Amino acid sequence: MGGAGGEGGGCVPDCGGRVCGNDGCGASCGPGCAADELCTPAGTCTREGCAEGLFECDGSCADLRNDANNCGSCGFRCVDTWPEDFDQLGHSPDSTGTQATCDGGACVFQCRDGAEVPLASLLYDVAHCGACGNACAHDTPNGQGDTCEYGYCGCTLDAEFTSAEGGICSGRCVLWEGYDNCAPFGCCPDLGGGTVSGRAPDEFTGLQFLFEVPRRQRVQLTTTYGSCEAGSTLVRRYDDSGEVQTVYEDFGNCVSVIETPLEPGHYGLFVEQRQWPAGAGRSYSAAMEQGPPVPAVVGEGETVVEADGYYARFQVAFAEAGTWTLHAASEGAGRCGPSSGYSMYDENFDPVPDDGQRVGGCRNSLLDLSVTRTYEAGVYVVFMYSGTLEGPVRLTISPAQ
Repeated sequence: MGGAGGEGGGCVPDCGGRVCGNDGCGASCGPGCAADELCTPAGTCTREGCAEGLFECDGSCADLRNDANNCGSCGFRCVDTWPEDFDQLGHSPDSTGTQATCDGGACVFQCRDGAEVPLASLLYDVAHCGACGNACAHDTPNGQGDTCEYGYCGCTLDAEFTSAEGGICSGRCVLWEGYDNCAPFGCCPDLGGGTVSGRAPDEFTGLQFLFEVPRRQRVQLTTTYGSCEAGSTLVRRYDDSGEVQTVYEDFGNCVSVIETPLEPGHYGLFVEQRQWPAGAGRSYSAAMEQGPPVPAVVGEGETVVEADGYYARFQVAFAEAGTWTLHAASEGAGRCGPSSGYSMYDENFDPVPDDGQRVGGCRNSLLDLSVTRTYEAGVYVVFMYSGTLEGPVRLTISPAQ
C-alpha cells in the first residue's frame, strides 16, 4: 500500500485506481464496496468471498502476513506501534521518513526511500540521523567531528572533564548534556541579553550560560542562589581548536561573583556539584557585565554596599592623580572575621600593587579598615575582604591628611 504509512499531516493518500481499502493514511479509497461485497487486497470488490490465505476483516479480505492495518490479526494497525521512546524524543513516522509495514505478521518501520536502515539506528547513525538519508555535517568553527545522539546531529569537542559530545547552537559546538537549563541537543541561555533566572529541577545536575567576549576586557559574572549550599561556578572557554578549557573557578555558596579579564572568544558559565534542597531554595539567577566598571564614587564621597559573606566590592574613580584614604566600616548587624585586607584592580581588572598604608581590620567583630595610597587618574574596583564579612559596609573616600 502507498501513502506515508502514518496519520500525520505529511501523509499523502495513494489509492492508485483502488475503489476500496485503506488509502495509506488511515482513510478509505472510494467509493467502497456494496454491503454484500468484500474488498480484496488489490482494491477491488468481490461477492465470491476471500481467496485462500486471506481473512475477512471488517468487510475486507486481508493477508495477515503483510497487511499493515491487519498485521497478525484483524484490526492490528502497525502505525499504532510507533515506539514510545521515539515519540518522547520528538520523532514521528513523518519526521523520520519511515512507513509502517507488516512483514510475516510482524510490524516494522521502513525507510520510504527504500534504504535498508533499522529504525533503532536512526538514533545514532550519522548517515541517517533522526531521518532516513539525513547525514550529519556540522559547520561549526570549533566542532571536531559529527555525532548523532538520540536522533539529533551534534559535534565533538576536546574537553578535559566530559564525554565531549556537544550540540550545535548559533553555529557553534557547545556542551549541553548534564546542564538542565540547556535545550536537549542544542542551546543554553545566553547572558548577552541581561539577567537569566529560573528554578533547578528536582533531578538537578548542572547549569550553563553562554556568553561572548568581543575583545580583551573585564568581565563580571554574578550568580545568586535561593539557598546557601556547597558548589562550584566555573568559566570555560570554547576555543576554535575544539578545546574546552577551564579559565576560572569560584566556590561561592549563596552568591558567586567572578570578575576577571578575559580574552576575546566564546565562553560558558557553568554551575556544578551543587547540592540543591527541596522547595524555594532551588531558584537561581545569573548576570553578566562587560567593559569598564561604572564608578559609584568619583573622588571624595561615600557609598554603601552589601557584603556577600566574604568581601564587599566597590567601584570608584579619580579624575586626577592624588593621594586618597579609603575607609571601609561595617554597619548595623554586619560582622567580620580574621584576615581582613583589601585588593584593587584597574578598569581592565589588572591588579594594582598593594603598596598602600593599611590601618585597622576587624574590631569587635566589625570591619574598620583604612587604606591610604597614591592613585593615578582612572577607574578602580576595590575589594575589602575578611574571613567572614556580612551585612552593609560603608566606603568613605577622602583626601589623605
